[in-house]
Amino acid sequence: LGTNSPELCGTRDPRNVVADKIIAALDSAAMYLPADKTNGYSRINKWIALLFQSRVALYEGSWQKYHANGPFAVANAQPEKYFNKAVEAANAVMTSGLYDIYTTGKPNTDYVDLFGLRDYATNKEVMFWNKMRLDLGVHAARKLNYLAWPMGFGITRSLANAYLCQDGLTIAVSPLFKGYNTISEEAQNRDPRFFQTIFTPEMPWMITNGVTTNWSDVYNKLFTNNDFTAPTGYHRRKHYNPNTAYHHLNFEETPSIQFRYAEVLLNYAEARAELGTLTQEDINKSIKKLRDRVGMPNLVINNIPNDPNWEFPALSPLINEIRRERKIELALESFRFNDIARWAAADEVIVGKRPKGAKAAQFRIAPPYPVDANGFIDPLATALPAGWAFKVDRDYLYPIKESELVLNPNLGQNPGWGN
Repeated sequence: LGTNSPELCGTRDPRNVVADKIIAALDSAAMYLPADKTNGYSRINKWIALLFQSRVALYEGSWQKYHANGPFAVANAQPEKYFNKAVEAANAVMTSGLYDIYTTGKPNTDYVDLFGLRDYATNKEVMFWNKMRLDLGVHAARKLNYLAWPMGFGITRSLANAYLCQDGLTIAVSPLFKGYNTISEEAQNRDPRFFQTIFTPEMPWMITNGVTTNWSDVYNKLFTNNDFTAPTGYHRRKHYNPNTAYHHLNFEETPSIQFRYAEVLLNYAEARAELGTLTQEDINKSIKKLRDRVGMPNLVINNIPNDPNWEFPALSPLINEIRRERKIELALESFRFNDIARWAAADEVIVGKRPKGAKAAQFRIAPPYPVDANGFIDPLATALPAGWAFKVDRDYLYPIKESELVLNPNLGQNPGWGN
């Protein structure tokens, strides 16, 4: 193609045209890929293409619906078309009979154990994963070694607060909530995904030659140096395996999950809810499976308890609870910002807010960060006195690179980033 060809130097295609082409390409992929389950690491199959299609369609439907009245609005928007496609793709995977939620009947460990297994070839939930083999020179570098210490990373209180109590009520209304005095007390009577995602002091940190050291050793050393600093006080447990035989500086065979069936169920439930067609039967074959794994009560459409702290108070209780389920089930799997972007929700959960942490008084060594009026760690109080300065008329999209605009000025710049 010449440098002045229409293909290279034309204007951008409309967003929905691009989305339609991606979805059509995934239809073709699903048509030609094998329909058997496969081992999940050497070759993708039809069902992975359909899972990804449900993700793309849900994203585009949400974007078109929630950005309808702003600078990112799509001309001739048809969100229902994409929600229906998401339902269709997810339902095809669900009715294939090839996948299900991983469980061994141990609600206090099955969720975290899923992410610490050494092989997923026969796992009924993991649809695609990275297999590591030292003999082939395929390995991870320091995955578990890095996760063994906080090393400056911490989980926010926003996530910690999202977990329901075991009676199915939120912490704002449940009599089972034990308060914030310690992280261990916060975890009591909560959805078991809380303490399977966030370490509590009594959980194993290192298991070496049969000898177990608990996470209390880390909490007693928090804020002493870079390795032992979790700015919020909450440290990640999900994806960690305490067996030190698997830890290595450069040559771990620790596998990584890329696609899992839980996302299919969440995509299905959310798309149905957005269409206004979600039934209790739909809940029972999607959300209920995730809650059953951890022994939590089912979500009952006609009996959703009020939460005075819903993240999205302008939306229905059902949409809020579907989004809560997604937030906690897919925590730390790189979905959250994309979800906020497609929901046009930064004004509710980002703008003017700061990530808070746990109660500062519980730690043996005082955190070297500001503490708010309620005693919670506020690590960015000095750096962000007014909270995050996310610009809702600009920051949902990155700018087009200047080098690309020089090559083709007809591309135009994304909203809010200038010409």
